[in-house]
Amino acid sequence: MIKPFVTITSVALAAAAVAGCAGQPTIENTYRSSYDPSLLSYAASKGGMKTEILGAPFPTGERTQLERAVTNRLEQAAPGPRMAFFTEAPADYTSPYRVVLLFDPAPGQPLHDLCNRPDLKSQPGDGPVKVTAAFCSSDRAITRVAGSVGNVQSADDPAFQNLIGQIAHGLFPTNNIDQNNGAGDFEM
Repeated sequence: MIKPFVTITSVALAAAAVAGCAGQPTIENTYRSSYDPSLLSYAASKGGMKTEILGAPFPTGERTQLERAVTNRLEQAAPGPRMAFFTEAPADYTSPYRVVLLFDPAPGQPLHDLCNRPDLKSQPGDGPVKVTAAFCSSDRAITRVAGSVGNVQSADDPAFQNLIGQIAHGLFPTNNIDQNNGAGDFEM
């Protein structure tokens, strides 16, 4: 007997994949382990959140624009206390918390290791922009989320900004219920 949750999830994922190609952001996978919303208050008290952006879904000349657009959108969308997100940590930054985003991950990589694998590779394609993200405590993922959006041309595209907002909500949920509705190996 197939459980209704699995059937509903499968249908939702199929619909999400179609929507992602049409310019609507979709979240395909989420994972939470020992998440507590108070972690954001701690991170905010330490001066903000270091943000590592791996890969480049748009032309390389737009790297600064990508970093600015992603960190600004994370600041706007993350629930909880106002907090800065930055790609260059201040010299006195001591927080163990950080966010890692990998755009267009190459196939076959262990994405569950996003927090301790700076060598993960990006492989942009002609299809939707894909992103896998993790909220890390040192080298351990507390939350992970993956999503995609099609038909975007730049980091300032409203559909791309919507995707990053949904990623923020997946990384920083407003409750602390442990949940894993994705595959154990967390691949896109």
